[in-house]
Amino acid sequence: MQGSPLIACPDCDLLQREVPLPQGGSAHCARCGISLYRSARSGLHTLVALTAAALLFFLIANSLPIAELDLGGQDRETTLLGAINAVYEQGMWEVALLVLVTTIIAPVIEITAMAYMLVPLWLGHCPRYLSAAFRIAPMAHNWGLVDVFMLGVAVSLVKLGDLAHVIPGPALWSFGALIVSLTTVGLLFDPREIWLHAEAITSIPSARAHAESAR
Repeated sequence: MQGSPLIACPDCDLLQREVPLPQGGSAHCARCGISLYRSARSGLHTLVALTAAALLFFLIANSLPIAELDLGGQDRETTLLGAINAVYEQGMWEVALLVLVTTIIAPVIEITAMAYMLVPLWLGHCPRYLSAAFRIAPMAHNWGLVDVFMLGVAVSLVKLGDLAHVIPGPALWSFGALIVSLTTVGLLFDPREIWLHAEAITSIPSARAHAESAR
């Protein structure tokens, strides 16, 4: 196909023309056989819905109590921000800062970058700083350690079970749902599919202008 774009094999650097793929199909290098790209695994609407769900779970997880402790008739409960503040007040500001960055700031940046990329494309517009969002999202994902935080909370609650009656709060379940949502977005997110959507959107005005000038 003369008009199709070229793609370089990441293993042997062979330049090849991209070809249309059937649903669920994949293209392989003609020289070394490595997988080059696959057909779209999901539509933009699926990724937008998952990103919106991740945002909702994040807001719930950071606004409601993580767990409630019943210590001899005295109830104690706290949110994630309350726990970070408690660690800070104990003089461990480095730990408090690390928890703040990895459980709040990084997920916010990741969700915001994903929404900035996906929502405009879903609505038929190409965001101006699409390439910047592409670089920011994976960096924020690498810094997000919500799953590690959840593991630490689970271990702590199990150990506290011998000293107090532990009642898991809604934020605890929301953190679990947040992890599932972000993981699913990462699995379904295909940069090539996003760029194809962006190129298709940006080519429409050019085609219209060309058609008007030809009249």
